[in-house]
Amino acid sequence: MGDEISDHDSTLEDSPFAISTTSIGSSILKYREENGRTYHVYKDGIYLKPNDDVEKDRLDLQHHLFNLTLGEKLFICPVAEKRRIHRVLDVGTGTGIWAIDFADEHPEAEVLGVDLSPIQPEFVPPNVKFEVDDSEDTWTFSHKFDFIHNRAMEGAFADWPRFFQQSFE
Repeated sequence: MGDEISDHDSTLEDSPFAISTTSIGSSILKYREENGRTYHVYKDGIYLKPNDDVEKDRLDLQHHLFNLTLGEKLFICPVAEKRRIHRVLDVGTGTGIWAIDFADEHPEAEVLGVDLSPIQPEFVPPNVKFEVDDSEDTWTFSHKFDFIHNRAMEGAFADWPRFFQQSFE
């Protein structure tokens, strides 16, 4: 009995990411294909853009353009510059590139990226986690966030006031 292998990791319990989540089933990785493009299957159809390599390249280029436009800054809000950030939520994380860059610049912060599609890389800094989630649903996070990031999400939310309300709560 003492030699049994367990999936339980006691270090995860103490992490702010130890929230009620379910492992991704293989069916969520079987993307819907249409006209040679692939699309997420979780809540299929609520986000119109694809999730294939062409789209991932577009999202990463968009991130690069934001970096150029903002002078290599990942954010420009003054609140984030004035206080130490411990917990970060990246809503609509896409490829996760912003979350990864933020985690690299702020190793003291725990960064959670959420998206409808699991297209983020497997190998990321230890302070980054990704979850498949719909940010329009009621948020069930077990902790509050110091900083919530969201960009280029035009058309992604049917109820922007609700998104902002959940963010501020």
